[in-house]
Amino acid sequence: MFINSLKFLLRFGNSSTITEEVSQTGIIVLGDNSTISASDSGYLMQNDQYLFGDGLSSNGYNTSITDEYTLGFWLYPVSPGIAIDPVTGNLLSIEMPVIAFVDGSSAEHSIIEITEHTKTSGNNSLRVSERGGYSADSEEYEPGKWHHFWITRNSTELKIFVDAIENTLQDEVGTISEKVTEGLESFLYTYVNHSLDGYGTAIAKNGSIIDDIFLLNVMNSSQSDIQRVINDGVLYMIDTIYTDTNVVKSDIYMEDPETITVNSMIDDLSYIFVGRNDGKILRGSPLFWETRRSFSDDEEYVSGGIPESLKGKDENDNDTGFLKLSQNTIRL
Repeated sequence: MFINSLKFLLRFGNSSTITEEVSQTGIIVLGDNSTISASDSGYLMQNDQYLFGDGLSSNGYNTSITDEYTLGFWLYPVSPGIAIDPVTGNLLSIEMPVIAFVDGSSAEHSIIEITEHTKTSGNNSLRVSERGGYSADSEEYEPGKWHHFWITRNSTELKIFVDAIENTLQDEVGTISEKVTEGLESFLYTYVNHSLDGYGTAIAKNGSIIDDIFLLNVMNSSQSDIQRVINDGVLYMIDTIYTDTNVVKSDIYMEDPETITVNSMIDDLSYIFVGRNDGKILRGSPLFWETRRSFSDDEEYVSGGIPESLKGKDENDNDTGFLKLSQNTIRL
């Protein structure tokens, strides 16, 4: 059972359909391409499609948002570079849509809009825009690696956390409104990777991977909750089956340790135990490395490459590109 403040939850897996889990309604794929590129790693946003959810209602999801909300998600961002103004020749930051919650009565006004913006440094920043003209950016972050974003506000302030670190807000415009919905009903449609402003020289579709999108109708800036979501998964904060589970508090692990040893696993591989070189033992999904890490560079393996005994093979004895964990202790 989900906590009462959870109003929207979108997680992706190996399926041809996508379901919003609070309302148990399907998400619609729109655009020129109806094939969803989603896996346990998340949803790969594409140039020729976007996602739309209306909760199978004429008004949208009943978020019950007034002056507070908390929005979180994982994002593997990319950077398409910088655009050039065809008239002036000036360099332009490229805006890329991420998520928008839109007025359900008209589907024309973004109540909450999240966009990415490229920087001349090669990094990106995240912008939170609200109806009423208020917007603020995160600090810059590096594309090409997973980041966790946590956005929360009340009637007087907005906070943005990137990888559990509260950012100093950048380029604030306007004044935060007392109420998010500005007198409108709190029934909202949802878009992923779609700009209601259209596209042009400096507005383009996103090519990032996104996962574990959740929306609460309360402000929550609890470091312990952010820690649980990053370390243990979003269910440990929003599902009552897990919220009462006693989890030993530990540091937030965003960077790789020097070494990790796979100590043991259960037969169906639903979870493994991992020992770190700093002495901590973690229990987690065997998809951890597949989802949050790429083994594309030789230097990431043991010296001399991967031994044949550790290479995953398919039924035709071809390399799968994954490590074989069965009956092996692997030191990474």
